[in-house]
Amino acid sequence: MDTEGEGIHDNAAIYRGIAELVDCLESHKTPLLSSENAIRPAEVIFAAYESSLRRARVDLPLPPGPSALYAIAKDQGVPA
Repeated sequence: MDTEGEGIHDNAAIYRGIAELVDCLESHKTPLLSSENAIRPAEVIFAAYESSLRRARVDLPLPPGPSALYAIAKDQGVPA
């Protein structure tokens, strides 16, 4: 896959993602851009906010509950 010369302002990556999705639908594979591949890194990001708020270690998986990101933003005066 040649990605040289691509920039962040063109659609080449979008077209590659669509082509990969179609290929995965045909071959019954999981796409790289699937939610299953996004949930774990997102949980790590939210755990970092939770750890920052608690000033302590946070174990994964995170339990359900209010978002530490929301609490931090609220303390900083960011409107909801």
